[in-house]
Formats: sequence, C-alpha cells, structure tokens
Amino acid sequence: MPFTSLLFILVALPVVIIIDRILKPTIANIFLAVFSLFFYAWADLKSIPLFLAVIAINYLVALLTSKLIPNHKKMASFATFIGVAANIGVLVYFKYLKWIYAEFSGRLGITLPFSGHVNNIVAAVAVSFFTFHAVSFLLDVNWGIVKAPKNPLTVLIYIALFPKMIQGPIMRYDDFHKNMINRSVSLDDIQAGASRFIIGLSKKLIIATPFGVHADRIYAIANNTDSMITGGAPVAMAWLGTFFYCMQLFFDFSGYSDMAIGIGQMLGIKIPQNFNYPYISKRVAEFWRRWHMSLGEWFKVYLYTPLFRIFLKQSNNGKKIPIFWIDVFALLVLWVMVGFWHGAGLKYLVCGLAWFSLIAGERFFDMYEKKRRKKLKLPQKKAEKLHQKILGHIYLIVAVLLIQVIFRANTLADAGNYLKCMFGLNGAGFTSQYTKMMFGDMAILSLIAIALSTPLLAFLYEMVKKIKPLHGIITVTQPFILAGMLLIDISITSTVVVNPFLYQQF
Repeated sequence: MPFTSLLFILVALPVVIIIDRILKPTIANIFLAVFSLFFYAWADLKSIPLFLAVIAINYLVALLTSKLIPNHKKMASFATFIGVAANIGVLVYFKYLKWIYAEFSGRLGITLPFSGHVNNIVAAVAVSFFTFHAVSFLLDVNWGIVKAPKNPLTVLIYIALFPKMIQGPIMRYDDFHKNMINRSVSLDDIQAGASRFIIGLSKKLIIATPFGVHADRIYAIANNTDSMITGGAPVAMAWLGTFFYCMQLFFDFSGYSDMAIGIGQMLGIKIPQNFNYPYISKRVAEFWRRWHMSLGEWFKVYLYTPLFRIFLKQSNNGKKIPIFWIDVFALLVLWVMVGFWHGAGLKYLVCGLAWFSLIAGERFFDMYEKKRRKKLKLPQKKAEKLHQKILGHIYLIVAVLLIQVIFRANTLADAGNYLKCMFGLNGAGFTSQYTKMMFGDMAILSLIAIALSTPLLAFLYEMVKKIKPLHGIITVTQPFILAGMLLIDISITSTVVVNPFLYQQF
C-alpha cells in the first residue's frame, strides 16, 4: 500500500489516525502493531514469516542479553554477537547471495552448488532497514544504553512501525522507547503532521515525478536504448539528465521522509529528521552529514566508532600507527559498507569508494593546512572568504552530479557511456534541439526545485510570519494552500502511473 496511493491517502491513513486516537493507549499500541504488520504484508506477503521470525529472535536475544549483563558480561556479549550475526546473515542471504554467486560463477566459469536455489531468492522488502533497526537495538542493549523490554509488542512496533519500515528514517530504540512511554497527540500535532505529510507527498508527485520522467529519457538516449533518438546524448543534455536525476532522488527520498515524519507526528512518535538541505554543502563530508542523516548516524555509531577504537587500541593509542591513518582506514571500511548497503553490485562499491576518496582527500587537505598554518604561526581557524565558499559549493555539486551518474546507471558500462556523453567523448556534439526543448519544459520547475533545496524559502517564511498583518494572512491561507496541494496530488496519483519511491529498492 504505497503512501502515494489513493487507498492510503483517503482511506487507510485517516482511519488509522482516528482509531489510534479513539482507543485506549494499550489497545492503540496493539492496533498499531497489527496495522504495521498488515502494511508490510500488503507490500510483501511472502516475507511475513521471515519478518516475524526476525522480530521474535531479536526480542529473545535482547531479553537474554539483559539478564546476562549483570553477572555474565562475556556471555551477554556472545549472545549479542549471535543475534547480530543472524541479522547480518538474513541481510546477506536475501540481498547479496544471488549477486555473490553470479560473480563467482561468471569469473570462475563454473556452476556453484545450490545455484538453482540461490537464483530463485527474492529479496524481502525493506530488509536493509529492518535488519539495521534490529542490529542497533541489540547493540544498544548490550552496551547498556537501553534495557530490553519485557513486552514483545514494543519490539514488534519498533521494528515494524509502518511509517518508517519500508525506507526509514532509521530510528534508534532509545528514541522510540521515549515516545512510546507517553504517546500523546494534540490537535496541533495532527495539523502539523498532516501538513508535513502533504508537503512530502507533493515533493514526490509534483516535483520528483516529472524530473524522473525526463531523467529516464535522457539516460535512455545516452545509452542508445531510446526508441526515437539515437547517437547518444549531447554534452548539455547529459549534464541536464544527471541534474534532473539528482533533483528526483532528493525530492523523492526527502518527500518520503517528510511523509513518514508527518505520520509519526500524528501518531505521537517523533521520527528523526533525514535531510538538512544537503545541496547547500561545500564539502562531501558536510553533504553526508546532511543527506540520509539517520543512515550516516547509524554507520558512525555502530561501525566507524567501534572500528576506530579497535584500531586505536591495536596501534597502542596511535604510537604504532598515526591516528590520521587509523581514521582513514576506518573511513574506508565504512564507505565500502555504505556502498554495499545500497545494493549488491560493483557500481555500489565504486560509488562508496568514490565518496571515500573525496572525503579522505578533504581530510588530507585539512591536515596539510593545519600543519602549514602551524609552521607559519598563523591562526588555526579562519573565516572562509566568499570565493572559497563558492568554489567549495561548485566542487560539491560537480562531485554529486558525477557520482550519482554511477549510482543511477544500471551497470558500470552504462555509467561509463553516460560519463563519455557528459564530456563530449561520444561525438554527439554539445547540444540539440531536443535538449533546448527539454530545458524549456523544465526550467520553471528546476528553479522552484533549486529554491526548495535551500533554506531560503523557509527563512523568508519565518521572517514573514513575524510581520503581524502578514502572519494573519498566512494563518488563514495556509490550510487552503495545503488543501490545493493535496487536490493536485490526488489528481496526479489518480491519472498517472506513479513509480515507487526510489529508496524502496534498498
């Protein structure tokens, strides 16, 4: 039941919110758990036994770990290790095993045992997200950050909560549990949550969808799979295509996150923010602090920090190996894992390594600059000049446009073809009449998208609200604007085939 379907928008969501508010808290939690399972079953009925098994195993392992921690810490850690390994095993089996078999079979030229079975594996919906929720839950219990709940319903809701289940944001159990203790909802929460949901829905349908249609067409032209235009994409068209895709990806994914956060707010559950204007960044490291924030936080807490501490201990607190290189190696492992988290395939590894290379390069530059300023006895911190900010932003945007070509392409070969188009190596020239027509069609929407990708409009909105006469006008007109946006969304989803959210495949 996609968030963009009329069934969800007009029936399921209003009914769930109303029933959740009518029922007593304990019964409401049971209802929320049942609906969340129903929501998952609607998306992937065959994987419900697996989904329930994962929830049950993690509940039991967490309970066992909590009982062992006071007197048997090593046994508690071993129980956690088994639980985490089981979750990772589920992820590897359903998401990566088919690709691993295909790679080995193709390179070795042999048929591996159980190939027939492996080739029939179908990935469970949202397996990356629910296993990551489960792993963080077990580790937090083992680290003493949270206590394992005695009520299995709590774990079920945490892992299966329908707004965030399919594609996040990823939520830590501690934050979830604080919400569940007193899941109160006011009328203001309902209004704010509904507004956030409509804004997210509009991001997907009004902005992301047209960008996606044009991006798909340009990528097809670039790879000579378009039925009407042959010869590859001109330079201008290729750059336009990756820009369209970056806009599609941002508004598609941030739109879903807004919808999830809005639903959570209407249910009295504060789901974490996932985006903070990533395209205004001036460095790649900053970009990833603003993009898919919940995933970045997860990898930082549960992979990078433990790895850094282990490497630091092994190097005798930096005496054998400089701390800088420990940091770089931990980053390398992290970005390889981030790449593969997004999917099984070499293109995801290449994307991860590309992001790592740029971030490591930024670390090298910072280290060099720090030593240089120290040697010259200059202040370590200085305000960036305007031209430095502009150059940093250009560097970031170009890096994103290029790496997202690899991320979007079906294969590395397709990515290579597309990059050739971007740099004029395919002989298709610089521009074309169709490029100009497409640019004209999308110019206004592109300007709107660029503005919405910055905090400018939000800043102006807050400034205008402080002016009393205008604040009154906004208060009166805002519900009508949101209602108009919702009507447009309903019109689109009832007349156009809306593609699934992009991150649902991960």
